[in-house]
Amino acid sequence: MSLGPTPVDPAIGPTYARILATPKEALELFDWAPPTAEQLQAVHEARVLLSIPQAGRQPVTELAGPTSW
Repeated sequence: MSLGPTPVDPAIGPTYARILATPKEALELFDWAPPTAEQLQAVHEARVLLSIPQAGRQPVTELAGPTSW
């Protein structure tokens, strides 16, 4: 997967920063209201069904430029 450079809005300049974080870290960083807790629960249920290990806490990383992984 890859992301191109961070888009720039011609009217207001740079847009929001893109970060790489675990689902739980995203919930802690952004107050997106109660539905977010339901989304996190769905992530964990899917992770268990697909046998994907839970992501450990790491420093949040800003994706400032083009990125591939």
